[in-house]
Amino acid sequence: MIKTNKSLTSLCKLMFFGFLAIVVSLGAMANVQPPSHENAQPKITKILIDIQNKVAQRPIKLDLWYKGGQQSKGNNQIKNIVILSHGAMGSALDYSWIAYPLAASGWTVIGMNHFGESWRYGQNNIDPSTVTRFWQRTEDISYVIDSFDKVLPSFNKDQDLNIVVIGHSSGGQTAAALAGVSMNFQQMDKYCGSDKSKGDLGCTYAKKGLSQTQLPKNKKALFGQDKRISRIIMLDPALGPAATIDSLKNATTPALIVGSKNNDFLHFEHHAKYYASYMPKAELVTLDQNEGHFVYLGECEHQHKARGISLCKDREGVNRKQVHRMLLGHIFKFIHKHPNS
Repeated sequence: MIKTNKSLTSLCKLMFFGFLAIVVSLGAMANVQPPSHENAQPKITKILIDIQNKVAQRPIKLDLWYKGGQQSKGNNQIKNIVILSHGAMGSALDYSWIAYPLAASGWTVIGMNHFGESWRYGQNNIDPSTVTRFWQRTEDISYVIDSFDKVLPSFNKDQDLNIVVIGHSSGGQTAAALAGVSMNFQQMDKYCGSDKSKGDLGCTYAKKGLSQTQLPKNKKALFGQDKRISRIIMLDPALGPAATIDSLKNATTPALIVGSKNNDFLHFEHHAKYYASYMPKAELVTLDQNEGHFVYLGECEHQHKARGISLCKDREGVNRKQVHRMLLGHIFKFIHKHPNS
């Protein structure tokens, strides 16, 4: 639970400075062209949609993947929907390796690009302080679900939906929040001040300080649970040390959690494994062959780094394409289970 504004500010410090280097290293990525998959998947349609949350005064860019003809007017068969939430300063395109196979199997995939964090809005709109306003992410996703009739041309509001949220890093925490996990910021403060956090790059810049972040006018926005979501998948999720044990135990949404054991950015023990230890319907998949925090991104060739860790180059012996193939097997197995199982 959130106890004080002071403790929220403390976490904001931790989050901001932990991801500041990503802002610096990825700021130029607006000029980097993502790899094209259209030729490899000719039957998959990929479009970009812009909507506006006027209440929150936030634009929302969505990447939409679907099987050819699925979205044609009058076709109301959309039921299985995946929503992707990227890591800090990333974009939905970083997870095309997930989107295309899911779309090919009949799922409608909606990729979030969170304003202020994603380079998809242009380099001038990157705002480092956005990473401290983490509640905006769950607000974005819930608004998109509210707006399915605008986003999905063939959407039928009367049919039952199977909605799965897949998030990486801070997107993994977003998925957890949507499942009802809340955070205690004094708990995070204590962790980052302890010996246990040594080497955890989420805490690296905590002592440098940050001006107080303005809280949302609607305090309910801080608690992002959305019961319309059937399942969540958390790929090397961040902010584990802030998650309260009580809320984790009460988060009964089925969850698949994947973590890199020999992590080069976040401590496996205090993030992915910690979430999985307390969530009653969580399945944990452990990558233990030197896979790092950024192996979950699509294959790339640029030289950008986050806190000295390459976003594209994996450690010796790690084949990112093979890791993705293995992870897709786990993802497909998980999402095809009955939502209430």
